[in-house]
Amino acid sequence: MAEENLQDLIMELRQEIHRLNGDLEKWRDRIIDLVDSYDAILKKPELASEYRQAFNKVRSDLVRTVKALGLDVIDAKPGEPFDEALHKIEDENRAPGADPSLVHSVVRAGYRVGSEVIRPCEVVVGYVPAPEPAAVSSGATEQPVPPQPARQPKRTYSTGSPALFEQLQRAAERNKTQGGDKERYA
Repeated sequence: MAEENLQDLIMELRQEIHRLNGDLEKWRDRIIDLVDSYDAILKKPELASEYRQAFNKVRSDLVRTVKALGLDVIDAKPGEPFDEALHKIEDENRAPGADPSLVHSVVRAGYRVGSEVIRPCEVVVGYVPAPEPAAVSSGATEQPVPPQPARQPKRTYSTGSPALFEQLQRAAERNKTQGGDKERYA
């Protein structure tokens, strides 16, 4: 009888741990959503500097909270190689000379706990390297062509990029095997 009570207690404790982990994940996701909202606000050029400072302070506090929950921010710098384990392609810069294997810009930061990626960093690929200085041959100097800015991310996808097409195929396969996002939004 005592062994049965012990087994019941162990089962209850496991269920409680499972419930608490679920609560922690929900709070973590809410905090990530808040950081995303602050990032979106801070990208607005018309934001007054005193508000920008206040929003930056709150965002910094939120990022510290996220890190205290064991989350690391996944970010990318322009010119870094695209890493499908950490990045998700949101759009492609198709400017002349753009390299689709390099990150052009970040659309939304990603997060991971240890080595597990919670959300990949959403990026625009197609980095345009700065042009090399041209040799002066006829006495006239050539002006370097500035890199073209990326288009705003769209929710429609083109299969023009092999990397994008492969990523979309993998995502579709994951959704089939994992049952989509039903559990995440339940």
